[in-house]
Amino acid sequence: MPLQTLKIPIPTPNETSSTRSLISVLSLTPHPEGGYFNRTHTNPTTIPSPFPGQIGETRPLSTSIFYLITAHSPIMRFHKNRSSIVHTAVRGRGRYVLIHESGKVETFVVGCDVEGGEVAQWVVEGGLWKASVLEEGAGELLITEVVVPGFDFSDHEFMVKDRLVDIVGLDAAEKLSPLLRSDDHGQVS
Repeated sequence: MPLQTLKIPIPTPNETSSTRSLISVLSLTPHPEGGYFNRTHTNPTTIPSPFPGQIGETRPLSTSIFYLITAHSPIMRFHKNRSSIVHTAVRGRGRYVLIHESGKVETFVVGCDVEGGEVAQWVVEGGLWKASVLEEGAGELLITEVVVPGFDFSDHEFMVKDRLVDIVGLDAAEKLSPLLRSDDHGQVS
């Protein structure tokens, strides 16, 4: 999908009753990237951190979460992690946007209609920038994420506008900037 046609949903003032029920049943809480999440598993096996600057640190072999974006919170803001993440669509539809350090931008629709061309499972390698938005007409997108090695907030970085411009250029950055955090500081709060 060309960047000029990327549609950014306008958040609704409140969650629907069915979405509130889903949030409650799955024990989801607000996530700094947007949307809601719940860590559902932390592998008890630990490994030495494979990342530079973390000598002597350990982390779980893997972690898993439910992650939900909704009509009220329809955007997962650009960020990257050091670990690879396997995503699986559970219900709903959304558009993922990936940015490679080379400047290549990928977009694809995720959801459960694989016969209709939606992607039901995808991997985002560590170091890629990612964001997602609800697709037009979708009330929510519920996915699972399995992070290997396990997630740690020290491995997480939000994209800032200057970095986005450096990677994709000014024109593309203007089209993608609604997917940045509004505080534009790039730090997890």
